[in-house]
Amino acid sequence: MINSDINKLALRNYYETHKDDYYKKRLSTDKDIYDEQYKWEILPKLNQELSSLENITKDNVGDFIGIITRNENKANFVHWIDMDDFNNS
Repeated sequence: MINSDINKLALRNYYETHKDDYYKKRLSTDKDIYDEQYKWEILPKLNQELSSLENITKDNVGDFIGIITRNENKANFVHWIDMDDFNNS
């Protein structure tokens, strides 16, 4: 219990000390500072491809991981190592 309280305090402290910088970047109109346009380019195609999977099951989880980790744009939608860990569990 004490360990989780320490982690919560550390997380709260980190958030409090970095939130102003995050909001400044997030609300910036300067795309060199903050640009998430790639997400709006990825999401429509990703949605279309994922709609082919009615449900995610143990039999098609590999297909799901393949779809969301493709690097057809300048950035992946998810980090490959997280999906690699998921796929190997």
